[in-house]
Formats: sequence, C-alpha cells, structure tokens
Amino acid sequence: MNPKLELRRQLIERRLEISPHRRNEARKEVIKKLLPKLHEFRCILSFASKKEEIDLWPLNKALAKDKKLCLTKVEGERLSIFQVIDIELDLAESGRWQLKEPVSSRCSPIDPKELDCVLVPGLGFDKCHHRIGYGMGHFDRFLPQVSCPIYGIGFREQFLETPIPVEKHDISLTEVFYF
Repeated sequence: MNPKLELRRQLIERRLEISPHRRNEARKEVIKKLLPKLHEFRCILSFASKKEEIDLWPLNKALAKDKKLCLTKVEGERLSIFQVIDIELDLAESGRWQLKEPVSSRCSPIDPKELDCVLVPGLGFDKCHHRIGYGMGHFDRFLPQVSCPIYGIGFREQFLETPIPVEKHDISLTEVFYF
C-alpha cells in the first residue's frame, strides 16, 4: 500500500477526533497569534477552511477588511488566485469541493508573484516543515510559482513526530503554525 495513502487515512481520522471545544480554542488562537505575524504583508493567500480544518474565517475576514486577502479557486488542475474584498459577496460555494471560492466576475485575479505570504492547509506537518495534503497535487503544482514565505496552518494534533514521506516535487514550508 502507498505509505502516503495510509498516512492520509490516519490523519483524517485523527483530525475528525478533535473536539468542538478544541476547534473553538484553536480558532480563537489563530486570530490572536497569527494576525499580528501577518501585519507586515500586503497580499496574503489564505485558504477557505473546510468544516474539518482549522477555522480561518475570522482571520480571513480581518484580512479582507484590510484588503490583504487572496483565496484560491480550483480551475481544472490548477489554482487561480483572486483578491477578496467582501467575504459575503465575493465568494460562492463550489459544487465539486463544497468550498467557498472567489467569484471570478467580482474579484481581481492576482499573479502568484504578487503574493507576500501563503498560508496552506494540510492533513499533517512534520518537524522538517513538510506537509501532506489531500493528494490532489494542487499546492504541489502551485507553490513553485511563489517566492514568498509559505506557512502551514493546522491544529497541534496535526504535528507528526515521524517524517512525512517526501517526493521530489514536494516543497518545504517556511514555517508551520499550530493552534
């Protein structure tokens, strides 16, 4: 069996076991501890949290208010980046992933080279700043296009003591923030 496939399965189970109380605690920590670290950046690519991921919506609202928020839209095999000013009006739920994504007609496209900082989700992260995602390769294809800090964002429960199997296309993150 593919070692990454089994690891993904284990990490999905582990994340589903995180209690609502812990999730709420982490959501509050994100805004309190991460927002000040992002102050210096002008153009920040965040992510639209899925229900089981760490909740970045309070952070995303604050970034949108300051006109710093960018979010991804899955277009075929690639991620397109758009600036989001109004979270309520500029996003719509996509059918395929059931994620809120930018509405292309309302949001300005952003060249990846314009980004000052990228926040990425993952199923797990290790001490070498590697991440394991869902296996679709969207971030693997996207991250080589940026030349800014790349921060992994997750729950403390997503930290792995053992190294994540790395392939030649995998990119190490600049830092990982656990909440």
